[in-house]
Amino acid sequence: MYRPRNVDEYIDLVQQAIFELDELLACAEDEGDGESEFVRILPALQQIANGLKAMQAEIKAGTHVIARDEPLPFLNVITENRQRLPVAITGMLDALNLAHKKGFPES
Repeated sequence: MYRPRNVDEYIDLVQQAIFELDELLACAEDEGDGESEFVRILPALQQIANGLKAMQAEIKAGTHVIARDEPLPFLNVITENRQRLPVAITGMLDALNLAHKKGFPES
């Protein structure tokens, strides 16, 4: 699993995850028929995207704390929907969660 090595990589990963989730949200909204898997997980995707955007706002404000020894605040949504989320997204979210919880690996 990829793991950000510093704050810059952490910020980049947050931005990449937001981009990917926004793309998934756009696909889900385009489906609109109520039958596709994307449409069924739309509320979860929105919660995760909102959580990431709140993190991004904290980072920009200088109030986000990394290595606080607690999981991402929206980890429960990720866990509940893990099997339905694309692997690429869960990989990014897992990497963010690990850095958020434990910090960066020592060089």
